Amino acid sequence: MPIYNEEASALRALELALEVEFPCEVEFVVVDDGSTDRTPELLGAVRDKRVQIFTHAHNQGKGAAIATAAQHATGDYLVPLDADLEYDRRTSRTFYGR
Repeated sequence: MPIYNEEASALRALELALEVEFPCEVEFVVVDDGSTDRTPELLGAVRDKRVQIFTHAHNQGKGAAIATAAQHATGDYLVPLDADLEYDRRTSRTFYGR
């Protein structure tokens, strides 16, 4: 989940994604793409073993955040979600295989 200056929705988006019942084990790789608002502080309070949080020192764009997530993910497939609730986490049809 790439995040950039989404203090208003980031935690809710992550909460909604974590509520989904998946038919397999999942991990959530969150990449804060250089946020300058309270997003880093809010993400620092997340305590869920399924969530890994990585940070870019400065904004590099959504593609770079997805690439960083892919480098750190351990699964075979990636489902990009967005912290501004752009994608419905239950019906996303965008998958990136390895």
